[in-house]
Amino acid sequence: MKSDKINIDEENTQLIWGLVAVVSIAAATYMLTNAFMAGSWHWAGYKQLMSMALFIIGFYGITRISTPLYHFVLSISESTLQIEIWQESEHPIDIKTVQLNSIEELRIAPHTPRAPNEALFDFSTSYYLLYKTTDNDNFKRFISLEGESFTLKVDDIKKVMDFLVSHNPAIHVPDENTIFLNRN
Repeated sequence: MKSDKINIDEENTQLIWGLVAVVSIAAATYMLTNAFMAGSWHWAGYKQLMSMALFIIGFYGITRISTPLYHFVLSISESTLQIEIWQESEHPIDIKTVQLNSIEELRIAPHTPRAPNEALFDFSTSYYLLYKTTDNDNFKRFISLEGESFTLKVDDIKKVMDFLVSHNPAIHVPDENTIFLNRN
């Protein structure tokens, strides 16, 4: 029995910001402690200003880590596919609709060409699910949000492809991408 709705969660937490936050706050604390423990200290010396800048960078890193991730809801009603993009709010931040019957081809493509024998990593910002409609010969990103970057697991891309092909078996998937489908 095929489902009429699937949920996909972004799973990229940008851990580099955690490292930036810890290092900058630790350095700022060290500099500030050193500035006040010295024999002659000033209220607005270069060490205090530098530590303030490091604290700001650290707290920015904390806000980047704690920013809610995206949640995508794909649903099919009659022959219309609806993609809702959520981010911790009562209403979706964007809703896109596509006629399911107009999708002609699906494929996974890297943002930049892969090197020979390069592994397909589980988390990758450089792989996208692309689709082509009967009205347009150009491939477009299936899930996109203006000016935003997000990461989907390869398993989530596979889940979306299975969902679409199960509702419209006429969608063409190139032979090199059929490994992402649960059928052969």
